[in-house]
Amino acid sequence: MQSMKVFRSIIVKGFSVLIFGTVFAAMLLILSFMLPVNSENREATYNTLSAESKPGGTYTRAATSGEYYENHYNSFLISDGLDNATDTVMLYTALDTSDGNPLERAMKCHNSIMNRDYSYYWHGYVSVLRPLLLMFNYVEIRMLNSALQLFITFLLIFFVAAKRGMRYALMALSSYILLMPMALSLSLQFSWIFYVSYGGTLVLILKKNYFEKNYRYLYFFMILGMAACYFDLLTYPLFAWGMPIVWWIVLDDRPQKEFLWLKEVVNSGIAWIIGYAGIWLMKWILGSAILKTNIFESAINEIFLRSGIAEGDGSWSDRINAIYLNWKHYEVKIFAVILAVWLIFWIGRTFFMGGWQKDSKRFAYLLIGVSSIVWYFLLSNHTRGHNYFTYRIYGVSILAFFAIVLGSIPSTACEKTIQPKRRLCLIFLFLFVCILSLPIPHFAREELHVINGAEQFQTISMLQGEQLEVSFSPTFNDIEEIRLGLQALNDTGFCKVSLWNGDKLLYSEQLDLSTFGESNFQQLKNAWHLNHEITYKLLIEIESATEPVYVWITENGSMPLTEYGDIYINGVKKDGQLLTGLTYWGMPALRSTRIFIIMTWIGILTVCAYVFLPSSINGKQGIFS
Repeated sequence: MQSMKVFRSIIVKGFSVLIFGTVFAAMLLILSFMLPVNSENREATYNTLSAESKPGGTYTRAATSGEYYENHYNSFLISDGLDNATDTVMLYTALDTSDGNPLERAMKCHNSIMNRDYSYYWHGYVSVLRPLLLMFNYVEIRMLNSALQLFITFLLIFFVAAKRGMRYALMALSSYILLMPMALSLSLQFSWIFYVSYGGTLVLILKKNYFEKNYRYLYFFMILGMAACYFDLLTYPLFAWGMPIVWWIVLDDRPQKEFLWLKEVVNSGIAWIIGYAGIWLMKWILGSAILKTNIFESAINEIFLRSGIAEGDGSWSDRINAIYLNWKHYEVKIFAVILAVWLIFWIGRTFFMGGWQKDSKRFAYLLIGVSSIVWYFLLSNHTRGHNYFTYRIYGVSILAFFAIVLGSIPSTACEKTIQPKRRLCLIFLFLFVCILSLPIPHFAREELHVINGAEQFQTISMLQGEQLEVSFSPTFNDIEEIRLGLQALNDTGFCKVSLWNGDKLLYSEQLDLSTFGESNFQQLKNAWHLNHEITYKLLIEIESATEPVYVWITENGSMPLTEYGDIYINGVKKDGQLLTGLTYWGMPALRSTRIFIIMTWIGILTVCAYVFLPSSINGKQGIFS
């Protein structure tokens, strides 16, 4: 009876938090749209965005000057990539001066550069950026952002060191480095979750005794979920739950059983999801009522898209590929070294200092760590296509791993000299883990995306009966996706694409012009299985078309693909290359990748051994202290 009363109280208070949060969030946006726009700062901001988007595109890198990566858009090598494209959306939304009262503008969040309303997101960042843009331009906001993030990180490390010592301070520092601080400070898109995560963690640390009473921590995690939804445009929102809950458990000294720690993880996760999804739903209800339009339709379509259902790429292989692609970003040397040092420290410390202690929090940390995998699996479409920033969701798993490592180490007072039997048991355990890990990389196969599209291109019209011919030499054997630069203004007729090996026809597809729509990038239905040592002939022919079909050609020398030779249309040579996007599949992993995969699985299997093996594996104490 008492538990039911407590449950009802939590529900009522939680609903009150959601309603109050919705009203507060809407009021912040309305007030921000009542502010004027500083034309000088707006002009300086637009100039910066324009300067950084030429000539290579809108995706620059933080660690280099003027380097772009559109041609490696999904590359795991780009862990320091900025998202100027989304920063542009944010800044144009924050600097919007369109007509309408502040209430309608707050619900619409019109974006002139996209020429549409972006109404199914809250765009809460406007309530911060619009006041800031009265005083600062984009460059100055970046400088302020860098200083503020460093200060907050220093505060967190300071308080963690004071409460738990230098080991845990290093855990906080390592986690911060693995988020790629340079990119966080220079990209507004990546900053909002940082502030929600780190700010929320600081509040929990400083007011822990307060939140422990009467389930107050649940309302706080609900607020964190609401804040993540309000400010963020779906970058790495899970970190806004994962980081605070890890530190909440790490800094908790209560002697609880394993089940109670798991219960706190589950309860906090449910509270965070209710806050995150609840305030999003409230925006759709509020926006639909005020704008007298159905926001639910576009929002639900977006959910189906990002989960991989609408695009038809929600298969098991696609979802597993999302998990793999995001993890590959940690193969970057500085990341891999940090992870390797922690793994070596754990194994070495275990081997030489008497084994592990069974921490009652270990199952809770494991559940937190698995949450990243679940997120990638469920939102495979989004996390595959945007892996250059969604890889940070793995920061939750990494932080949980660090907590497991430090939680397994006995305190100095409990350290013992390792006994011969225990040492032998450890040797067999780690040998077994290594043997299991060694063959796994041989099963790894990878995608590689290449594209020669850029801002500069030309269009060449082709009429009925005309033909484009170009030599084609694949870099790898298996091409699972081919997109070609073709556009049709009329829906009558066909475009035939064929691939030849000498006089032998290998592949042929007839594309119906009526399916082109407004797109200038047409995808072929069939994959190509070729030999990278052979040069093929690619033909594009126009059939039964009453109007011209436009072939998109890159500017000469712009982002060239080695796959193509000279291009001819009706026997006349043209400069440039056919606009093309290719996705290769099936390449064995490189040696560095194989080593990284082995290290990863040694870590995973060691965690499993620590969490699940019983203490009695070798006598009364076994390998555990």
